[in-house]
Amino acid sequence: MPQPRDTFPNAFEAAFMVAFLFVLEFVIGSALYDARSLLGIPVDDLMSLALVLGNGVLITTTLQLTQLSYGQLLHPSSQSPQAVMGLLALPLLCLLPGLYVAMGVVDMLVVAVFPMSTADVAMFDRMSAHTPITVLMVCVIAPLVEEMLFRGLILRSFLRQYPRGHAILGSALLFGAAHLNIYQFAAGTLIGLLLGWLYERTRSLWPCMALHAAYNLSVTWGDGLQALSSLQWGLALVLPVFGIVMLGRLLPPPRD
Repeated sequence: MPQPRDTFPNAFEAAFMVAFLFVLEFVIGSALYDARSLLGIPVDDLMSLALVLGNGVLITTTLQLTQLSYGQLLHPSSQSPQAVMGLLALPLLCLLPGLYVAMGVVDMLVVAVFPMSTADVAMFDRMSAHTPITVLMVCVIAPLVEEMLFRGLILRSFLRQYPRGHAILGSALLFGAAHLNIYQFAAGTLIGLLLGWLYERTRSLWPCMALHAAYNLSVTWGDGLQALSSLQWGLALVLPVFGIVMLGRLLPPPRD
């Protein structure tokens, strides 16, 4: 029988955790905003700091409640992180072009159904800015904290309570909903399914964080589907096939 710490959070508790995270970030952000003249930090950077602090408080508190260490959270697999990453580096790189194209198509379909407002366009422009702080947040910090929360804490617990498919789908839906806009919900949910499957097979956050960071980096620096050449389209269609085949051979279903 699993220990009590292995079944926290359940689905209801996980939804509450995500909602509480928003409240926590708002409270911390408000406090930092009031102190912005003393801190001397731009408003956008203050909001990024609030995200980091809010996630840090929630993740650390949950680790204390579940009696998990950061080592157990990041890599509960019996294999070493170096062995896992060495094994999966090539197939994950093969997946990346296809993931970029697939999510670009999803984004285009969602925007066609739900046209963006001026405020939405401005928000995504800020998120894709090439400033050092934005790149650090989107391509490094966000993949780390999001994988620790949604795969390391939530999916880890779900896999001990629910059927694998339900566990992965539930965590992916929460991940998509956590972006708080319809444009990232669809893509976030689909990427959450892939990252959830990857975690379920590897029992390690390292490949999940690596793929998540690489995807965010490609979106931040990419020029969109319209800028892709014929060769790039061909690679985006062919390489993922090799990646999927390799992952299928390298990652059999876990026994536990």
